[in-house]
Amino acid sequence: MAQSIGATVDNLFTTCRDTIFAASKGADNMPVFVCLGEPGQYAPATIIAIATDVRMPITRPTAGTGRSREIQADIDIVISALVPGGPEAQQTAIDAALQLQGLLETYFRTSPNETLGGACREAFVSTAQLQSYIGYQQASQGEPYPIGRVAANTVTVTAHIRY
Repeated sequence: MAQSIGATVDNLFTTCRDTIFAASKGADNMPVFVCLGEPGQYAPATIIAIATDVRMPITRPTAGTGRSREIQADIDIVISALVPGGPEAQQTAIDAALQLQGLLETYFRTSPNETLGGACREAFVSTAQLQSYIGYQQASQGEPYPIGRVAANTVTVTAHIRY
């Protein structure tokens, strides 16, 4: 398989959905929802959105006849965990988001997982940023009302791709 950004994103999505998070459940006891990009209308308690942002600077070509290039792609994965309740639920939401981040990190530390099936030379979790906030639901009429606490963890997977 040739290395490419498309194959890397596709394999990252498939791996997250079918392997890394396949046995994980949210606070609602439903399986986590793994999607490519934004989840849309469907909103279970735990959502893992793959490739919400992809940054891919391309290096200058080499001088050889093949003129290979390298991309260091930063692929954002947003892990969102909603836990019903008031301020006391925030720590549970944070713990859930961090636990799911840990599953992702652990996956890439086991060889040959770091190549995402040959789609890239190597991939690893490079950064994470956690935000906490109140989760709201829109009433059928009127103002939205609070339904729980959310921890949104933006985890960046850096992939090195040579083509």
